[in-house]
Amino acid sequence: MMPVMNKGEILDQKEVSVVAIGTGKPFYAKLEESSTPLIEDVFPRLMTKDISTFPMPEGGKLNFAHEFEKPCSISEEKTAGVDLFLRCLYALSFPFYKNGFVFAEGKRIYVDVALREENGKTSS
Repeated sequence: MMPVMNKGEILDQKEVSVVAIGTGKPFYAKLEESSTPLIEDVFPRLMTKDISTFPMPEGGKLNFAHEFEKPCSISEEKTAGVDLFLRCLYALSFPFYKNGFVFAEGKRIYVDVALREENGKTSS
């Protein structure tokens, strides 16, 4: 049987909290921060073969860049509540990456959201 990417057993995982209001960039930073301790814990067990695995819940999925075209497109024809719309904007706002976009005058216009608290502090 040929191994398939993102279809294998899970060695370990760690839950990372999601804040109600936050963009993709700080969430990604949380994922990065949690990965080092996880690797430090798993690697020695993996090397000594003292590790148990568990199946991936929905079988896993391998995503390609072209598959993000549709989710990143913000269409005037779509309808959604304000809460869902804002959460989508927050998720698509990842500075330096061109994610969320609309079409205007035949051109792609990219959308980024900046969140700031009342005191001017940038929120994550």
